[in-house]
Amino acid sequence: MAQEIISNHDNIISLEEIITYLDANGFDPKDENSVAGAAYNLKGLYNDREFLSDILIKELEDQCHTQNEGNAYGGQSIILHNQEAIMIRANIWPSKEHYLMRSNGEATFYFNTPHDHNFDFLTIGYMGPGYCSEYYEYDYEKVIGYEGESVDLHYIETSCLEEGKILHYRAHKDVHHQLPAEALSVSINIMHQNIAQPWFDQYHFDLQSKKIIKILNHVSGEILLQMAVHLLPEQGQALAHDYMQKHPCDRMRLSAFQALLSVQTSDEKMDMIKKTTHSNTIFLRNEARNMLEKPEKNLVS
Repeated sequence: MAQEIISNHDNIISLEEIITYLDANGFDPKDENSVAGAAYNLKGLYNDREFLSDILIKELEDQCHTQNEGNAYGGQSIILHNQEAIMIRANIWPSKEHYLMRSNGEATFYFNTPHDHNFDFLTIGYMGPGYCSEYYEYDYEKVIGYEGESVDLHYIETSCLEEGKILHYRAHKDVHHQLPAEALSVSINIMHQNIAQPWFDQYHFDLQSKKIIKILNHVSGEILLQMAVHLLPEQGQALAHDYMQKHPCDRMRLSAFQALLSVQTSDEKMDMIKKTTHSNTIFLRNEARNMLEKPEKNLVS
């Protein structure tokens, strides 16, 4: 499961100080000393019980100008710092009865959506009882990533992110099934970022069957490719064919396949799907077989 890190100190570290520390020292999730140093500073930020409320008041007075300009996560997350390799954010976790949950639904907060992450991050419970999670582990290197693929998920435990508890979520290893908190809660994250991150898949799992339901993350090139085959038929379709055969990312190969299907007649689609069931790419081969088994769900119109 996500690794708990014990950091029992009472030193107060301001947001400015933790930013200075991280800018100077970085956050390398593969280095135990780096993780320990970041966790120590995160606990120090937790010890400042007023910094987050001060930021929230300032944002509200400024009509959330900073968040509106630099927050790609929406209203659940408050971006506290963002640079090339590291992000610090606060996450809001509503209870099942909270109006945010009723208005937006559980999926908005990834509740009851068992998933892994394609990045490492540290998190600490800052306010409230925290969300609870059923924790699992799996071996990412043994997974291809197609819908319906069986995954060897190992249940570890169920626990909650209470105030002051620090966890290290490991990319492509820790899976958690988040459950709504008993009351409104807030956590703070230090996230490791890199430019290759969007190309590594993040999965939604079915815990009963221990299978992959779908890939959760996407890159902008996927929708652009869908547009290109329609707006520039000759060039776009040629590019899609090239991507389908040669692109190093299976997800982009699938997007190219789906884009090409979207501009074909029903008979042409079926013929292409049948041919793709013999693809030399295991991912595409299995996705095409899924389309044949569930045509009402998978055939692109």
